[in-house]
Amino acid sequence: MKIIVYVVYSCSEIMAEYNDCVSRAQRLSVARESFLAGDTLSVASVRVEDLFIYLRWLVTHLTTVRQFHQYLKVIVSLAWHSFSGYWLVPVQYG
Repeated sequence: MKIIVYVVYSCSEIMAEYNDCVSRAQRLSVARESFLAGDTLSVASVRVEDLFIYLRWLVTHLTTVRQFHQYLKVIVSLAWHSFSGYWLVPVQYG
């Protein structure tokens, strides 16, 4: 009996997540189409949560690309050195 309750609960959680994704996709599709049509107020329908989800996906995707991952390390290093009061000095070899 506990297994049935667990399966029903899991299915309801999965369906809630699915419905959330469908509504997000519809909302972003409408915002994209109105933006392409020249409507500047289309951004109002985009939520901050949507931007965070996209940003999380973008960072995850780009860190899988080796060259971009190396660029990201350099940018983080530069930001860390500039915020800590130190500026990077080019190293001269030879």
